[in-house]
Amino acid sequence: MSNELYLIISYFVTGIGAILLGAGVFFLLRRSYMRIISLVPNRNFSAILKKVFLAGAVLPAMLGFFSVSFKSCTADTYRKVIEKRSYLVEKNQEQVSSSLNYTVAGLLGWSMIVFGIIVYIRKTGN
Repeated sequence: MSNELYLIISYFVTGIGAILLGAGVFFLLRRSYMRIISLVPNRNFSAILKKVFLAGAVLPAMLGFFSVSFKSCTADTYRKVIEKRSYLVEKNQEQVSSSLNYTVAGLLGWSMIVFGIIVYIRKTGN
């Protein structure tokens, strides 16, 4: 397999993996998240939070994937990017790592939102 074909295939496989990572997070946390959101007294706010949860789970993984650039100081042209297989493997690993890091950051953000909702619910006594 040529390096160019490896780049194309690995890029799409890694991208699909990032989407599946975000979707997995969504499906894993959906039930508990929806139960907590259903306790929010403001129905409009609750509906907004329910609608944006899927995007909020998948987008961080995709942002992490897209944040990695194959160009660098040593590989500034397409020819130089596909020159070494080891460089392509390194960039794919960087994409996976970045997707995971962004997903963790997204989960931290959602955790803070849920924490705020729980504090609000306890204060109002609902």
